[in-house]
Amino acid sequence: MSGDSKELTDAQRLAAIAAQAGVVDRLDEQRAAAEKALRELVADARREGLLSKDLMQAAGWSRAKLAGVLNEAGVPPDRSAPRKRSTTT
Repeated sequence: MSGDSKELTDAQRLAAIAAQAGVVDRLDEQRAAAEKALRELVADARREGLLSKDLMQAAGWSRAKLAGVLNEAGVPPDRSAPRKRSTTT
């Protein structure tokens, strides 16, 4: 009798694990869709003239991440931003 009880418990645990794995899979799909939408919004905003520094701040991305997203979308980088000048003495 205790063997049947243990099997049932194991089966219940496996079912709970499978159910939770399904939840994780659905959340991964939702996250991927949300990331894609964010990338599109950022690329469109850059095409419309928003500055990269503002987009980095709004999206919470690094300069490298933003550059990669814009490059992937075929959007030219922000060339109007001031550049750090080297000083020679």
